[in-house]
Amino acid sequence: MPESAPPRLDVFILSYNRAAYLRETLECFFNQTFKDFRLTVLDNASTDDTATVVAALQREHDFTFAPAPENIGVFRNFLRIRELARAPWVMAFHDDDLLHPRALELAFAALERHPQATLCAMNYKGVLDPSLAQFDPEPDGADYRLLEDRAHFAAFCCTDNTLAFASCLYRSENFRALDFDDQPFGKLWDRPAMIEALGTGQAVVFNPVLVLYRLHAGQDSVTSSSGPFLDNALALQAYYARHTGTSWKTSSGRCFVINNRAVLKSFYKWCSDRGKMSFTAFVRQARRQGAATWFSFVPRPLARLLKKWYRRRDPRFF
Repeated sequence: MPESAPPRLDVFILSYNRAAYLRETLECFFNQTFKDFRLTVLDNASTDDTATVVAALQREHDFTFAPAPENIGVFRNFLRIRELARAPWVMAFHDDDLLHPRALELAFAALERHPQATLCAMNYKGVLDPSLAQFDPEPDGADYRLLEDRAHFAAFCCTDNTLAFASCLYRSENFRALDFDDQPFGKLWDRPAMIEALGTGQAVVFNPVLVLYRLHAGQDSVTSSSGPFLDNALALQAYYARHTGTSWKTSSGRCFVINNRAVLKSFYKWCSDRGKMSFTAFVRQARRQGAATWFSFVPRPLARLLKKWYRRRDPRFF
């Protein structure tokens, strides 16, 4: 018999030792209004009861469990999607977050309106104890930004807007071509991964909160021993500068230049090795490495005024 056609979407849950939350995450996919997808749990050699939770759910729902033979790290587990994806679109998702029941429906409706889009990102909100009841039951499916190219998308990302690699839909052909060195970025690799996976297409970015990001102890994002480190932050800012440019003549360039000092400050406070240099020295180092411009030495009140002025006049400025 001929092989059945693949679904429109392959969903991959990136899992590691989150048995306590995994059932709730999986059930938010089983309850999606959009049904044309296939679900796979990409487990990174969990040592808790993840396999037991999955086995119980597989008696009720049709999905695949794909454990790695050993812990290969978040990034390498993420890249397993390149070999396993068969559908035209792919999505990665965290094993402890919740997705709005209509999120996939709204995403595909927007992607149909914008055939040049190669990525669809969803706004998220950090919550200590998330539940589906916290979502707006009727989000506005037309409330999204269309970011026209990589520079525009990179400008949006570098201003620290709330979107994450694990709440995006990616066009599979672009995702399979994803190939970059994550080492310079450390745990900050996710934004470059999104930008690289965009390719030369457009990005749809939803404004309504469609993902609840679970906040809890032990998250890698809040564990200082694994970074980020100052070198990682500088590598990320230099990466942004290469894609946005630093020219005042373009919206993306202005986004980088005017927001750069504030973004550097937020990363400096987060970096676990910030004690080895002052913030002023950090900005000087950023300038030497192409991760800042002379404007990053200007007092922040002026930057705030310029930011407010450009936001009123330029829809491509963030």
